[in-house]
Amino acid sequence: GMGGPPAPPPPPGMAGPPGGPPPPPGMGMAGMPKGRPKKKPINPGIKMKGFNWVVIGAVKVDNTVWEKLDDNKFLQELDKSEIESAFGVIEKKKEETAGPAKATKQVVSLIDPKRANNIPIMLTRFGKVTHEQIKLGIININDEILTPEAINALITAVPTTEELEQINGYDGDKALLGVAEKFLLELSQIPKLEERLKALLVKRNFKTKLNAAKESLEVIVASLAEIKGSKKLKGILELTLALGNYINGGTARGGAYAFKLDSLNKLIDFRTNDGSNMLYFLLNLIENKYKDFDNLAEDLQHIPDATKENLQNVEAEVGKLKGELSLAEKESLNEGHNYPGDPFKPAMEKFCKEATEEYRVVTDLLEKALESYKTTSILFGEDPKQDSQAFFDILNKFLQSIDKGKKEIEKKKAAAERAARAAERAAQAPPKTKQAASPDGQGMLDGLIDDLKTGQAFKRPGPKPGGPAIASDAMNMFAKLKSPKPATGPNPGEAMAMFAKLKQRPN
Repeated sequence: GMGGPPAPPPPPGMAGPPGGPPPPPGMGMAGMPKGRPKKKPINPGIKMKGFNWVVIGAVKVDNTVWEKLDDNKFLQELDKSEIESAFGVIEKKKEETAGPAKATKQVVSLIDPKRANNIPIMLTRFGKVTHEQIKLGIININDEILTPEAINALITAVPTTEELEQINGYDGDKALLGVAEKFLLELSQIPKLEERLKALLVKRNFKTKLNAAKESLEVIVASLAEIKGSKKLKGILELTLALGNYINGGTARGGAYAFKLDSLNKLIDFRTNDGSNMLYFLLNLIENKYKDFDNLAEDLQHIPDATKENLQNVEAEVGKLKGELSLAEKESLNEGHNYPGDPFKPAMEKFCKEATEEYRVVTDLLEKALESYKTTSILFGEDPKQDSQAFFDILNKFLQSIDKGKKEIEKKKAAAERAARAAERAAQAPPKTKQAASPDGQGMLDGLIDDLKTGQAFKRPGPKPGGPAIASDAMNMFAKLKSPKPATGPNPGEAMAMFAKLKQRPN
């Protein structure tokens, strides 16, 4: 629940009045600054507006310019009525019909206006949780209340010594204090609040951060092992070296024994005479002659993930975690938290013991990653001081270029195969007739008319009785069919029938 057990009693030396916070350092039991008397109260003749200044605690006046300043002489000289007229609260006239007005109590704000405004805004993240429940949540280490975000916010709200002096020095009605002042007063009851919150923040975040570092290191170590063990990568480097030395033969760039890995990403920009590039030339060689080097991505499966990691950054993060763990260990040994009923010390001791073991595992993995990166970089002729992310990105970019190149080569090959099949079908197709028939028979009619004009339709052995007359009729009918179609007239069927009659007349 939100409540939990009651707050533990304050440790020795911090006793205060029942229900109230312990007096801040330098304050007596009555809340009076040592060696400096309390000033005589001033009671204006009317209610005054509140001037929201930041008061320096009385114990801090010594050895400052304020030590020798005295406002009493001015208080006796100043025109009180003039001050009241300028800064007094103007009471609104009551309407005759209105009932008796309720006296409104003015909120007393003692701390810096910015803080007085920001603390209530911060408290909205806790919803309906009361100030006391937040205090108990901090004391009892209630993870439901103390999320990492909430702890960070509370650290910003830890009351300063000056603020506590101002609040504790207020001898008026505590109920009139503003929200910020009341909350700070509640928090002031927790000894070593800031140290406690920072240690609890380490406890909440440590394992999450440590696991993230561990996962990053595992990816890096796996990637380096793949690079060192890949026969395909070594084969591609060897083949590329041979190509480059031949192309650069007879020049200062030729006769090379090795090249920087980044040169792999320049292959795609080196054009061939047919408009392709050296990378595609290399991929074709691999496909046709050196298939053992194909599918390099299968050997380097962790490279894409490794490009998202940075070994140097992970090393720095692990170093920060060491500092955070040291802070938690220090607070677990701090006797200021060691009083009856406070669960902080045992909880932090347990956390530190578990975290130390887990941290040792990650530091061992970090050492392995650093050594592996150094040896792999040197193995491939690269600078071990180079950013690991840049190193992995070279190979990842090469893998992406290979993938894109293979897809384009396959696309071109498929297009060439389709074109070859189309040419083969065209070569095997029978020759087309002189005129192809159109849907309305126009092509056939054109052919028949040509036959009639040339006499081809009558080239049969033997006499052709009645031929000229029939031919004349057929010609007339075809001429009508060739002209724009009339509303009524011959149709292609009649013309075809007459042509058949011509073809079938007796010899």
